[in-house]
Amino acid sequence: ASGHIAIGTAVTSKGTHMNRISDSPFFNILLPSFLSTWEGPGSAFRYTFYVGCDEGDHIYDSQTNRATFDELFRLRTSRAPNVALVQLSFRDTSGAPSWAVANIMKQAYDDGAEWLYQLNDDARLTSRGWERALCSTLASNLVAPFVGATGPTDRGNARIFTHVFTHRTHMDIHGRFFPRAFRNYYSDDWITSVYGSSSTFKLKNVKMAHETKAQKTGTIERYSPDHKAKQRLADEVERGAVKVARWVAKRYGSGHPRFPLDALCGFAPLVERLL
Repeated sequence: ASGHIAIGTAVTSKGTHMNRISDSPFFNILLPSFLSTWEGPGSAFRYTFYVGCDEGDHIYDSQTNRATFDELFRLRTSRAPNVALVQLSFRDTSGAPSWAVANIMKQAYDDGAEWLYQLNDDARLTSRGWERALCSTLASNLVAPFVGATGPTDRGNARIFTHVFTHRTHMDIHGRFFPRAFRNYYSDDWITSVYGSSSTFKLKNVKMAHETKAQKTGTIERYSPDHKAKQRLADEVERGAVKVARWVAKRYGSGHPRFPLDALCGFAPLVERLL
């Protein structure tokens, strides 16, 4: 019911109709929806928006516009003393929003954030009480406390987590929020699968709407999709699942039940990799 929630958001002006910072989906979709659904200034949670862009982005990464972004943020959160902003830029993330998110979450983790919430700037939160629902789901995981992935149900895509919420334990286990194998596509598929059915929690009572066409000049993507990454998905899921099982075994010792690796027809070949 408390803690530091880091909201990690990768932004870009590429492929958008943006002319100024105030045009950003962050200020027109994500932040307003956050302010209409969060617990409010009296919350025991502390919230920090970590907003990261590509180095050299002609709108987000200019010194003047960074100051404008900060000013707009402070203006719109003036009654929210427990909400803060950190702006970041990266030189290795062009066309790779999953890498940007990984960099953002690394900073949040290093800053001591307990909870990591990946949200796009065009994500509209629609359910109140999301903080306690998401945090308590992971904290009360009977398999291993704080281990796993959860997140809101995307009204446009209920199959996978298009936006995901984890405890900092996720970084302890995997070292990165998303594997480097995924520049943009399939990172969502990976995190929806890597914890298996026992520790992947899709909450129907926490909803959001992903407004993928907001401010876009063409397709819903603002980058060139890396479809080849699909070839690495199965291997990365297996590798990650084994990391989870090993971490739980080391953390809780031999007396704790082994982390369940999903079986097919009663045969779980991943178990052999733990021996």
